[in-house]
Amino acid sequence: MHKAVGYRAEIDGLRAVAVLTILLHHAGVPWLPGGYLGVDMFFVVSGFVITRLLVAELDSGTFDAAAFWRRRVRRILPPLVVLLAVVLTAAWGMMSARQMEDFLPVFLGATAMVPNIVLWDQVGYFSQVAKMRPLLHLWSLGVEEQFYLLYPLLLAGLAGLGLRSRGRVWALWALALASLTLAGALVVVAPSAGFYLLPSRVWELLAGALAALSLWHPGLRARQVWALLGLALMLVPMLVYETRSPGPATVPPILGAALCLMVARPDTWVGKGLALGPMVAVGKISFGAYLWHWPLLVFTRIHMAEEPSLALKLGLMAVALGLGWASWRFVEAPFRRAERPVFPRFGIAVGVASLAGLATIGGAVMLAEARDWRRLDWPGYSPSAIRAIEVERGILVRSKICHLGDESVPPGPFMAQWACGQPDATGQEIWPVGVFGDSIGSDFAMVLRATGRNPMQMTGFGCALLPDRMRPECREMAELFRATAKASGIRTVILINRWEPAELTPQALVDLELWWGEVFDTVVLVAPLPRFAELEERLLRWPRDRVAGLQPDFSEREAFLRARSRVQGSEMRVIDAAALFCGARPGCSPLGEGPLLLDGSGHLTPEGARLYGQALEASGDLDGMVP
Repeated sequence: MHKAVGYRAEIDGLRAVAVLTILLHHAGVPWLPGGYLGVDMFFVVSGFVITRLLVAELDSGTFDAAAFWRRRVRRILPPLVVLLAVVLTAAWGMMSARQMEDFLPVFLGATAMVPNIVLWDQVGYFSQVAKMRPLLHLWSLGVEEQFYLLYPLLLAGLAGLGLRSRGRVWALWALALASLTLAGALVVVAPSAGFYLLPSRVWELLAGALAALSLWHPGLRARQVWALLGLALMLVPMLVYETRSPGPATVPPILGAALCLMVARPDTWVGKGLALGPMVAVGKISFGAYLWHWPLLVFTRIHMAEEPSLALKLGLMAVALGLGWASWRFVEAPFRRAERPVFPRFGIAVGVASLAGLATIGGAVMLAEARDWRRLDWPGYSPSAIRAIEVERGILVRSKICHLGDESVPPGPFMAQWACGQPDATGQEIWPVGVFGDSIGSDFAMVLRATGRNPMQMTGFGCALLPDRMRPECREMAELFRATAKASGIRTVILINRWEPAELTPQALVDLELWWGEVFDTVVLVAPLPRFAELEERLLRWPRDRVAGLQPDFSEREAFLRARSRVQGSEMRVIDAAALFCGARPGCSPLGEGPLLLDGSGHLTPEGARLYGQALEASGDLDGMVP
């Protein structure tokens, strides 16, 4: 079954297609929405190449898992170690404290070969915050590293069970179909897990493995057709897809890559095109270019505190190709060459030691961050000034007392100790109106307190308002809130959060009114505040006069008001937060004497809450809420 293992230039050509589509997609070219599928192509190529090597060794009796891992270490770790060292240095000099909080766990995960698992726990790949993670792209390397660790053992185990040739192929087919089934389920119920984790990616690597084990040998004319079809199956989805992967929608490009590996030999048109000198050259440097392209983009965004222009991003991608060549020439090739390699003893132990050294440095940086030893000098507000505002805000929103924050006590103890339906520690009586929502809701409770009113507050980070969209702890909080309000005779509830698109439909608003109306006579909704993109970083990095001139985004408010206007016969009242917050300020500046908002999500500062509270008091919107 196994053919002789030899170099095929068209495989480097496929790598070139994969890396170029990734670079162009991440640069933001509008005609390549599915360029992220280049990563999936890399998986297929990797599965193909290592299966050819491993099966040749197994069938010849020369298989040595340790030798395979040693080759992978020499291939992957030297350029990765260089990248991690440079990125950590750049992060120390450029990233804010909050960005470092997100960055350092991923850095440490990369040194332990599990960056994909850390990222799955942190953030969705397609979310906006992902654009500010300089090591986000290493999720794919984590998947490959974990596959390389387990796959040789799998093949050896199959051989030990007597499964060779056809039996081995059937076993890999079964595993691939199981993985594809899992991916199809996760893309619906847990897309981040499906995207980042190995079990739902195995089928893509095994597609390459099965291509390597194929006995299919069509004639030249048939191979011409099949190779063209394979190329089309790869490229057309990249031009039209905007779907999430992996899953059934990813089957065509995966099949296309596998077809090209099987039939696009140098005697076919596709094979000749892939084997052209420029394509092969880009393919050889593809690993380094992939490693460097994303940090270049992210650190440019961090420095500018805004999205770079398309021209600048394309220029950065050209720089990434140059760095990819430098990585190949001065790092990858010297470590990989069979004759006279640099550091000939660089193997598994030395590679692990290198990563352990980086992890130690990363831990030291984490300690320095915790002790606030870094001092950054930027044109805007100092990090210490912003932290002081955050501390004051935490007190005023009653974090861990009335608000379940990200760093709060567990939900159970929080609810057991919750006493925000009673007079507060100062003796201020409860204003008989309840406030429920997320962290934006906690801000509104702070606004009400700025007017002298002390509402019953139950808020939690990310808590939705519709019961069928609430996390379990948020649903428990909502039930406790409703029961307390009913027992206390509170008949008015103010609902506020960062409205999600699924909540901004007429039916969702009707469901909202029905569920909360079971307990409350009056339901009040608060429309979204304006948003200022990247405000948190711009407060630090931009001069204050430039921040003062930022233009607000009212799209969430407009979507809310449109949805509300389409609900007929509703008695829900609406407070237009944006109109009150902006008032007569020219351009609705996010600055007053100091910052009025803390970030792009619309979290208020204490000064912003006082200004908003004054406008709310003067508007009369609170009149009639208490019988």
